[in-house]
Amino acid sequence: MALGLEWQGVGRSLKYEPGKVYSFKTEGAIESTWTYSAAPDGGGTKLTVRVEYDVPEKAKSLLPAANLIDSRRKPETDRVIQNLKTILDR
Repeated sequence: MALGLEWQGVGRSLKYEPGKVYSFKTEGAIESTWTYSAAPDGGGTKLTVRVEYDVPEKAKSLLPAANLIDSRRKPETDRVIQNLKTILDR
């Protein structure tokens, strides 16, 4: 569910290297490709997230204003990082 709408589709893994990279593609109502890469960086880890997507026409009018997007960015980022850590730590 996104933007208050239910979207149908499938996701398939494109690449998985434990602790290094996880990539998947969604197909259906929303077409997207997500790639998460982790690399050593000093005493920590550098995380790179690349997302390519197309917004469906029926969803464009539902997109929130820029200031609302900014206020939601931190909690969403924290959630994504926790999910990614679970995936990469397997």
